[in-house]
Amino acid sequence: MTSPPATSIADAAGVLVAGGKSRRMGSEKARLPFAGGILADRPLALLRGLFSEVIVAAADWPLPLLPGERVVADRVPDAGPLAALDAASRAARAGWVFLLAVDMPFFTPDPVRALAKLRPGFRAVVVRDAGRLEPLAAFYARALLPDVEAALARRENALHGLLLALPGVRFATLAEAGIDPARARSLFANVNTKDEYHAARRAAPGEGAGATLPAGGTNHE
Repeated sequence: MTSPPATSIADAAGVLVAGGKSRRMGSEKARLPFAGGILADRPLALLRGLFSEVIVAAADWPLPLLPGERVVADRVPDAGPLAALDAASRAARAGWVFLLAVDMPFFTPDPVRALAKLRPGFRAVVVRDAGRLEPLAAFYARALLPDVEAALARRENALHGLLLALPGVRFATLAEAGIDPARARSLFANVNTKDEYHAARRAAPGEGAGATLPAGGTNHE
């Protein structure tokens, strides 16, 4: 058994969402070279530093994990991140899960800690900035599982659609999440295409200098 991180969010599991088909990238994103390692290294390290329970939501995960970490496959195929939330919620021991996309290498721990503090009285906590949600860097109570299952049964697979439809969701501002608006674009940047991947590599420390990152988004295919 590994010891819990010193800054552990004890009542939540960290979930790396790595099950996308990478259609626009044309190859598996998790193992793409990045900053001296692979793309998955940074988000996985972030989760390990904050949560004592770490789950990888992926159909296939050939990379090594630490003792006690688990891989869970989607119960519902081709349903995107909502299926990852379903699988992780079923597997988690903790009462909450924090989802983080494998293709968000620049996200940092401080917003996670800030969002965790906003959970009392709510069933989910997600950043909303200028009308756009960031559901793949967000907290979800496992109590949402019946709602997730119902949405999957209706084939309403959009995670942001579920968040907008449910009561008890805390929509956090950038300020409440402790995010400088000038840094929000880079924090939420995700890597969907080859152009976005190359821009992210240029922006990563040790790989380039001052590249303009693509805007963050909610489509992590």
